[in-house]
Amino acid sequence: LLNGETGLETWSEVYDRPEGDALVVQTSIATSVANALSLSLGKAAAMLGGTKNPAAYDAYLRGAAFWAEQRFDDALPAYALAVAIDPNFALARTGLAIMMVSAAYAGSTDPGPAVVAAEIEARRAVALAPRLGAPLAALGFILMARLDLRGAAAAHAAAYRLAPGDPYVVRNYAKFQAMIGRGDDAMRAAYRYVALDPLSPNSAGALAAVLYRSGRLDDAIAAYRRALAGLPGDIEALAELSLALLATGQTRAALTLTGSMPPGSWQELTVRAIALARLGDRAGSDRALDQLRSFGTGFFYQIAEVLAQRGEIDAAFAALDRAYALMDAGLSDLKTDLMMQPLHGDPRYAALIRQIGFP
Repeated sequence: LLNGETGLETWSEVYDRPEGDALVVQTSIATSVANALSLSLGKAAAMLGGTKNPAAYDAYLRGAAFWAEQRFDDALPAYALAVAIDPNFALARTGLAIMMVSAAYAGSTDPGPAVVAAEIEARRAVALAPRLGAPLAALGFILMARLDLRGAAAAHAAAYRLAPGDPYVVRNYAKFQAMIGRGDDAMRAAYRYVALDPLSPNSAGALAAVLYRSGRLDDAIAAYRRALAGLPGDIEALAELSLALLATGQTRAALTLTGSMPPGSWQELTVRAIALARLGDRAGSDRALDQLRSFGTGFFYQIAEVLAQRGEIDAAFAALDRAYALMDAGLSDLKTDLMMQPLHGDPRYAALIRQIGFP
């Protein structure tokens, strides 16, 4: 076990076992390691949001592994089990809060109720480990989804001060800074994140998101492709790469990419509706937009993107007004969303930016 900041060894042990049942051997060693680490870390681990319960930690690690693979529906119950075993396990509560939001946004139903519940979990995690960066970063992510952008800015800044070496904290800080238009801060943090976690496909994806929102589209497209080479099913990277392609006029390439998205997902329908309208297939665009509308109240922001790109400016603002009335999380992207550029010259756009309360 190495200290991540200093690189110094803090604990080690060698385990010898006779040849036999592999599962028994693995379980025996894993239990011994978990017990030894609990004894070694002691109260410090608990103070930093950890657990002394091997079963809780095992469930937490399963959740983290599923999260890395974007398997949110599998990660959610794993984190929930860790919390059920040890309710004081702040890192598990942090993971649970993040997965509640991620799983909700991956679906096609209104994610609002899940975001409210996730904020409660994140605040519990912060209360359990107030000097740990990850719970604050998760809270910032969730407050952004609730359109409390000033609260999100404070949470991300506090998390970054506490844990500038935590890749999750740095990634969220970078993406948030990019979304609110602070491109220089975002780029510095994004490159720091890549240096901290260079082998993760999420590194390229996070850098791409910052590049995209900073208007560096060619670099963003290349970074999105690197991210997808490591994690082909990353729906966020697929959707944002499609938008970057649309922003650079590569409409057919964006439409082709929808074939890699879950059919009928809001991401696929948004890109399809925009691309087909650009290619002159208004009927096909209407069908995709109608299907997006059928999802209910949680997707007015994406509807506004489509309408803005189709040149239906008044209808786009009407959709944004509905989105604001419902506190649609998509509005947190409004300031740097290239799909909304047709609205920028309208006074209603500037008024909405002020109304949302971008820091």
